[in-house]
Amino acid sequence: MRVAILVADGFTDSGLAVALDVFRTANALARRAGRAVPFQVSVLAPTKRVRAASGLVVGPTSPLSSASHADLVLVPGYWVETPEEMCGVVERPDVKKLVRAIVAAYGRGKTVGSSCAGAFLLAEAGILDGRAATTTWWLAPQLQQRCPRAKVEAESALVVDERLLTAGALFAQADLALHICARVCGPTLSRHVARLLLLNTHASQAAFMAVQQLAANDETVRRAEAWARARLAASFSVIDMARAAGTSPRTLARRLAGAVGATPIGFVQRLRVEQAVHLLETTSLSLDEVSSRVGYRDPNALRRVMRKHISTSPRELRR
Repeated sequence: MRVAILVADGFTDSGLAVALDVFRTANALARRAGRAVPFQVSVLAPTKRVRAASGLVVGPTSPLSSASHADLVLVPGYWVETPEEMCGVVERPDVKKLVRAIVAAYGRGKTVGSSCAGAFLLAEAGILDGRAATTTWWLAPQLQQRCPRAKVEAESALVVDERLLTAGALFAQADLALHICARVCGPTLSRHVARLLLLNTHASQAAFMAVQQLAANDETVRRAEAWARARLAASFSVIDMARAAGTSPRTLARRLAGAVGATPIGFVQRLRVEQAVHLLETTSLSLDEVSSRVGYRDPNALRRVMRKHISTSPRELRR
């Protein structure tokens, strides 16, 4: 398989390095087994030199025009600290060249993948429309706003939708690369690569999603979050929360959908699950007591919402 990795200034070092190391390891294992190497990997860029987020300078190994001849085009993420920074990245002339290369490759029937914020380049290329995709969890609401026709699965670490592969937060690049190894070389070699590199795959990003960070970009949502956090043990309505945030239930619902990708009820559930996880990890409180402190009289109700939002149970988490 010919793999082209597209980078421009500001790309994440690990987004490139992890992919290179996984494919190189797969090639080495295949070679030792007397098989042909499965991957031919090239690094493509819009300029003669690109600078990673760390400042490391990298020279491309092939011209950008060769992207459409690859079987798989991968787009690592970019180091940004706010959604506005990511919006600025995709407007840059050098990044627009990458977007055009993605459009050309996808139009020729090639498979395209991204990790972390690289999904924004796929959105600019128009190939997320009508497709399921993911990105790093804290940028998921902005990706959904930028590409409303996409189905953004914020909690998924890896989403495969025919010729479109997207991975979540920064190190989900490993999940993506291992998936490609399994697809090309088979699951046995992929598992061997994972063992050698001490890599674990992740079904979900949900356990790592911090509601507070997602809420930080909207003042109304911040007020609702602060008010609800102070009352997690109590029973309250969406109307109460909206009134405390200085808005109507309908407006609050719209703001929450945009900022955190959740309904008001789902938002409160995530706050309660986040606090429950903290108590389970840092105290010896019984499950009954933890449930009571986060607003659930029945521990089974807490079990259900934890399974829904972070795909685990109190017992598994404490173990």
